[in-house]
Amino acid sequence: MIAADRDWLADSYAKEYDGFAGAAGDAGRPVGYLFLEKTFQISTGLPRAGKQLEAFWGRILRSANVPDAKALEQARTDARRDLAGKDSGQARAEVLANPGSTVADQQARLEAVAVEMVSERAQQRNKHTLEPFRALLGRDPNPRAMKRLVNAYGIARGIETLQGLNLEEDEGNEQQTALWTILILRWPKLAGHLSRYPEHLDHLGTTTDLPPAVPADLDPLFTDPDLLQVVHGDAEGITAALTPDFLRGTTLR
Repeated sequence: MIAADRDWLADSYAKEYDGFAGAAGDAGRPVGYLFLEKTFQISTGLPRAGKQLEAFWGRILRSANVPDAKALEQARTDARRDLAGKDSGQARAEVLANPGSTVADQQARLEAVAVEMVSERAQQRNKHTLEPFRALLGRDPNPRAMKRLVNAYGIARGIETLQGLNLEEDEGNEQQTALWTILILRWPKLAGHLSRYPEHLDHLGTTTDLPPAVPADLDPLFTDPDLLQVVHGDAEGITAALTPDFLRGTTLR
């Protein structure tokens, strides 16, 4: 595992191999990101710090409302025991019914579900869930693209779980997460921009009056039919679409 700034690494590759710029890459995925895809099996952004940041400060300040390391480790042991053998759906239902009586219990139970959501068992389930999205992976989707989506989606759902989000089996929410995951994989530079400016999603499909904050090299994507297909969830079996409100609420970057 390597912790690094994805955009900085992509720009570094692009600068080192600027001779490839005209032969590979596109507006939403410049050549530097292509090198990242070959170098790293999967990459994901860190979720925004919420309750975890509060807990961190609580430990520094020795707050009585925040569990210490020993209490948290015991809670993790208990959570693994209580949720052993349950698949991700069963584990989520268990946590919804019994989230835990203490802060340590609540965190530990969410962690246990998140780990299960990236297991091999969960990946097999995700393959079925994501089958309708194959049409949104590009003009000629290959097995590697589908595998990357399954891996990235599992991590995305795990991150949501750690944040206590989308624990119910809500198909619409899950489909939005899948659409956003595809957008990140196919157009990472645009995804980074939309993360900062969710309201710019409403400008997709137009060539006029784009906000000044939109970089010139991203302008062509605002009318790209493949991108619009992903944003609108335009494929058989998909009923959800990406919205600015979803981007504002998601922890995925």
